[in-house]
Amino acid sequence: MTDETSNPLPITSSTPIFHGNGGLDPNSPAYYPGIQPQYVVAPMGISPEDIKKIVEAVRDAIKDSLREEFSKIVDEKVTPLKAQIHKLQTDNDDLRRQLDDLEQYGRRPLIRFSGIQETPGEDTRAKILEATSKAGINLQSDDIVNSHRVGNPSSSRRKGPRQIIARLKSVDTKFHILRNARKFQQHSQTKHISANEDLTKLRDRLLFLCRQLCRQRQLKNARTSNGKITVKDQQDNYHVIRDERDLVKFGHTVQNV
Repeated sequence: MTDETSNPLPITSSTPIFHGNGGLDPNSPAYYPGIQPQYVVAPMGISPEDIKKIVEAVRDAIKDSLREEFSKIVDEKVTPLKAQIHKLQTDNDDLRRQLDDLEQYGRRPLIRFSGIQETPGEDTRAKILEATSKAGINLQSDDIVNSHRVGNPSSSRRKGPRQIIARLKSVDTKFHILRNARKFQQHSQTKHISANEDLTKLRDRLLFLCRQLCRQRQLKNARTSNGKITVKDQQDNYHVIRDERDLVKFGHTVQNV
């Protein structure tokens, strides 16, 4: 028979345990007066569902931490780059406008005639003088330095005769023709003819967009003077158009290319 007093002391409870003979169990802490009992908490079981929740919580915490770190990197590295790109775009727009201004300045003595009938072997100077004479616009042969048709003569996409571009003796001569250009529409033989300033590619497109808005009744009219495009809105206010974005307030949508 094994001596009970030689057994290790498994302390699991502070409550005395009584045996059938009325005595105290030697395994009970009460059996040993003066000794502080110790308590052992039995390990709790963790279900697979609890493990899944813990994993998800840790994953979310890591994601939030990474998101904050990434946002900090963006603020420190990417934001200054965006500012540099914006500045470069602004500088590029300014340079483009300056170059366009220079190009337009060189076109000041130029004028374009549309609607003048085209014939093989023609003399464009004589064609211009004939048209202006019929419309009652005073123009002399020496007022025209040189002239020629523009565009591909064999293009099947073109409707009507090609335009004639003419370099005039002076800018004053150009303005004289433009001021009297309405006379073309007042005569049956010249009502299909019009005269306009020669514009850069950028300004020619802007004027086209302005006239589109006029047809849509977003603007009352659009005109050019020495290359400067001016429009009148429905409240009779005038606006200078330098960029396509200037037309957004009138209902135009800028297409990103």
